[in-house]
Amino acid sequence: MNPLALQCIARRGFVPAAVYVLAAAFLAQSAVADQYDTLNLVMSDSLTYDANVFRTPDSIGPQPGFSTKSDNINVSNVGLRINKPYAQQRFQFDATKSMTRYKTFSFLDSEALNYRGAWLWALTPHLTGTLSTDRAQSQIPFTQIGGTQSNVRTTNSRNFNLDGWVSGAWHLLAGVGQTESKTEQAILSLPSSRSNRVEAGLRYAAASGNSVTFTQRSITADVINQPLDPVNLIDTNYRDTESELKVNWKPSGHSTIDSSLTRKERRNEHFAQRDFSGYAGELRYGWTPTGKLQFNLVASRTILPYAAFGNTIQNSTYQVNQALSLGSVWQVHAKTAVRLNFVRTLSDYRGPVFAVTGPAQHDDFRSAQLGVDWAVTRYLSLSASLQRDRRSSNVARLEFTDTVATVSAALTF
Repeated sequence: MNPLALQCIARRGFVPAAVYVLAAAFLAQSAVADQYDTLNLVMSDSLTYDANVFRTPDSIGPQPGFSTKSDNINVSNVGLRINKPYAQQRFQFDATKSMTRYKTFSFLDSEALNYRGAWLWALTPHLTGTLSTDRAQSQIPFTQIGGTQSNVRTTNSRNFNLDGWVSGAWHLLAGVGQTESKTEQAILSLPSSRSNRVEAGLRYAAASGNSVTFTQRSITADVINQPLDPVNLIDTNYRDTESELKVNWKPSGHSTIDSSLTRKERRNEHFAQRDFSGYAGELRYGWTPTGKLQFNLVASRTILPYAAFGNTIQNSTYQVNQALSLGSVWQVHAKTAVRLNFVRTLSDYRGPVFAVTGPAQHDDFRSAQLGVDWAVTRYLSLSASLQRDRRSSNVARLEFTDTVATVSAALTF
């Protein structure tokens, strides 16, 4: 770690510091660290061109007061990473300060502080666990909430988990956690809330690396800053119960299969009309035919709450997403990799609580991305990507197409 770099950040800010550190890196390569050091400083800067910032239909022009739907977005990050083993313990800390600046839609400018601290504890080699706290801040995607308002979500979590070896390949698992999520602007489909999690499970972990895990989970939550609404049947208290089965299997040295199946139930305290239940799951297949080529195929089904009302078509309690994605990474040579990803997600909105006079909302989202990563040196990396998105829907105002191009650079000391 270069102490002059730390002084520069404290005195000069992100952009001047980045210039200074880049120069210092070439002048003092011996002081440069890598990802395996106890202490790392990470700085990055990216420039993104977004052709349709608010994800509006092609038939709709720019927002009132503006002559364009596109913008150039600059994101600057500076982060600190600590990874320190001590006897059987390991201490980790990762913090990143981000600044996002829009050239045209400057009212969306924001700053965020994200961090995670964890103690990977071990009382004995057979009784281990994790005690962690984390904070995440980000703008809620306009694909999710629509509109044009800045709406940053801040989520704080504290978790404790343990893994106790019982006998042979059997392990007992347990965990508790608290999460608080707040949004700047109240939003019905994603309300601010506080929740408490309690879970217990059993795992069979074979010496081959294959494992089967069953977990029973209960989450109780209170909605923040939203009153009980008996007219639209919007509750303020609920409980989620989840029964989850996970299987991790390595059929060969070149492939892996990770799968999960979850039965989820939501029970509201006041309005049973908003209760729902169903199955979610994921099947992930990874294949590495050669040391330079990797493929990942993922099929998933998720169930999420989505309270909506106000017209006949957007009248739902929960959302079911069925997604299929294919990704590949080609390591052209030691320092250059090419990424290609395709995703398709079908979304159905279910559980209407009012009279139904039309079809339920249905969305079809497709995305394709091509990216290139270049590790210039062990401390400097560059990347570029081009992404094309399209969503069709039976709600016309939710349809859109978009093109996003990004170039970025990162320094690690």
